[in-house]
Amino acid sequence: MNASDTVIVTDHDVTVVMPSDLPENSTVVVEQLEKEDLAVLSDYELVGKGIFVRINQAEGKHNLEISMPSHENAEEYIHLYYYDESSQKWVLADSVKKEFLVKLNGISNTVYAFLQKIVQEDDDESSKEDNEKEEGSPEDDDGSTSEKEDDNEGSTDGDGSGQVIIDQEEKDNNEELEGDELPKTATNTFNLLFVGLLAVLSSVFFMFMSRRKQIN
Repeated sequence: MNASDTVIVTDHDVTVVMPSDLPENSTVVVEQLEKEDLAVLSDYELVGKGIFVRINQAEGKHNLEISMPSHENAEEYIHLYYYDESSQKWVLADSVKKEFLVKLNGISNTVYAFLQKIVQEDDDESSKEDNEKEEGSPEDDDGSTSEKEDDNEGSTDGDGSGQVIIDQEEKDNNEELEGDELPKTATNTFNLLFVGLLAVLSSVFFMFMSRRKQIN
């Protein structure tokens, strides 16, 4: 195997481009891995199969170009990862997806796999319920506070409206009493008119009597 050679692994539909600094007489091995062959997946689920790319007779790790088939039903949450031996964690690979192939600049002696991050439904439901409770608590507090304020306002308004009604009734009664009683000026005028009427009637009566005597 020479530097910059392109190796097509037909059984796995994988293409590997050798690094430019590849030592002479090196060989490349591409292994297809099943779920049980992979390191602990923990929070990830294998989608399809994984591959292990190894370059023999080459010390250290060399960068190489890998193209491998993407999962047919791959969606946005399915990505290509590689396993980092030093941290013992799956790391998202810097790759470019085109149709059903994924191309990346990878590292030899490393496992690559399409993984989907597992979402714990129970944890999500619990966290969702906790969030709803946390969001609901202020509303409950506001509601109770509002109810208390409404009660206080209701009692205050009740007393106030009652007092207003009493005052209005007293005012109406006073107006009725004042309407029944005539003012002093009206009383004096009425008395003068009454006296004048009596005087006129008396004059008419005396005139009538005088004429009657004269006739007789």
